[in-house]
Amino acid sequence: MRAVDASGNEEQNTNVVGQYTITLAKGYNAVSLPLIPFDANIAAVMHQDATYHPVDEIKRFNASLQSFQAAFYNPSFGWATPQTFSQLKFGEGYLLHATQNADFIFAGTPASQLVLDLKQGMNLVGLTVHDDKLIADLNTSIQEVFDRSSDRYGISTYYSNWSGDIISILHGKAYWAKVDQDMVISQ
Repeated sequence: MRAVDASGNEEQNTNVVGQYTITLAKGYNAVSLPLIPFDANIAAVMHQDATYHPVDEIKRFNASLQSFQAAFYNPSFGWATPQTFSQLKFGEGYLLHATQNADFIFAGTPASQLVLDLKQGMNLVGLTVHDDKLIADLNTSIQEVFDRSSDRYGISTYYSNWSGDIISILHGKAYWAKVDQDMVISQ
């Protein structure tokens, strides 16, 4: 879409902007940023304030250390983040703790490709760029994919094909991906 002024001049902006709404349920939600944020700082991505703050905690799984890091929101002070975890990045997975059911809007630039730097063991990541896809279309270097919804756990394993509970990989959702060695894969 292009804007045109009263004289018929069309703007020449080439920036592409995306918006994605993620429905959060009260409690922990496995989320992957569906867009590349304009500003990756946690406070900028989460755009919360004293009157609107449905998320009070964000957990990031550090695959290199195989442990969690957390950032906390206080309406009086904003986000308290450790030095090693101050940004939210496209493709990484996060556990967002919602204090209420909410539709949360993310804005940013749509990505053309997803490159994942996976570490041996478990990784919390997004597994699709733009749309939902079948697990059969997933990179076969990943051995297992785990999912936890509000009321169930799912697991699918790759041998010569995928088998298990997970059939579709959802855009904007984070999954646990297990690999047997460090690798970089493109989706």
